[in-house]
Amino acid sequence: MPSTLAALPLFSELHPSDLDRLVALMSAQGFRRSERVISSADGRTHVFVLTQGRLRVCSVTSGGREVTLHRFCSGSVLGLANLVSALPPAVDAFAETDGVLLRAPAREVVALMGCMPRLGLILLREALRQLHDAEEFARRLSQSSVERRVAAALLELAIPPEGAPTSREHLASRAAASRESVSRTLQRLAGQGVLELTGRRVRLRDEEALRRLACPSDGVPCYGGADDERLPPGMCAPG
Repeated sequence: MPSTLAALPLFSELHPSDLDRLVALMSAQGFRRSERVISSADGRTHVFVLTQGRLRVCSVTSGGREVTLHRFCSGSVLGLANLVSALPPAVDAFAETDGVLLRAPAREVVALMGCMPRLGLILLREALRQLHDAEEFARRLSQSSVERRVAAALLELAIPPEGAPTSREHLASRAAASRESVSRTLQRLAGQGVLELTGRRVRLRDEEALRRLACPSDGVPCYGGADDERLPPGMCAPG
């Protein structure tokens, strides 16, 4: 495990002896795709280092809709809020791929930071990076339409040429939109000849047009008309 952490750029500054002390707090957990890796209760008491794979962190709205807040790739730290907050938000993390996660009790990490200032600086830099990324995403999200976000989500899914069954709920989560808005957007894109809908199956007919919609070359925000739902700045959503 020490070599695993040392291989991550985030912890490369730590002295080997300090790395050993951090590793002593940790336990390793392998996970499989689609598995719930971090529960709401567990997520409030631990700090996690993702050494392999990709995780999707979710929350559930008051209306019962699941919203993706963040995606984390190998080398990321999760649960940083647990180091400073007595009551961090309740979230769940699900695996998007197979992988490995290291976990350590947040209370013990805080104690270790007291005698290992460099660890505190490393985790502070990571927290600031995540905050910057969330603010930048919120800024971009506030300037984009549902249509643009759905187009980007469809491209992320890498739908094969012959098409594939595509969950409206999953698209809604990735696009930070309601299921109804996603369905209306898909129907509108189908009417424009950009894609073809057969039940839940989606086939892309004009991927280039979809790319232009998702990423306009002129940098001007793309607005989708009646279903233009913008989220207020500060709200984190899929990135």
